[in-house]
Amino acid sequence: MSTCQDADGNPVTSSLNVWIQSGSYVLIALSEILASITGLEYAFTKAPKNMRSLVMAVFLFTSAISAAIGEAFNCKPFISAKYGRTDRS
Repeated sequence: MSTCQDADGNPVTSSLNVWIQSGSYVLIALSEILASITGLEYAFTKAPKNMRSLVMAVFLFTSAISAAIGEAFNCKPFISAKYGRTDRS
């Protein structure tokens, strides 16, 4: 069942091609790779041996917080696959 419908109940589709998003996904993936490599290098080469796990835990925690903030600002309330709902109420 489509979540986006017009007044007559017909599914609404976009005229844009899905490949238009590929550029932003490539840039996001590249930034994630570069950020992860930097964090891993710092955790395993710069930190003292007895604090490596703590440094890595803080790095992963900040990554999780930033992902949660990004998800909070990414407001798409009618995605049934994510939220498991098909109504608009």
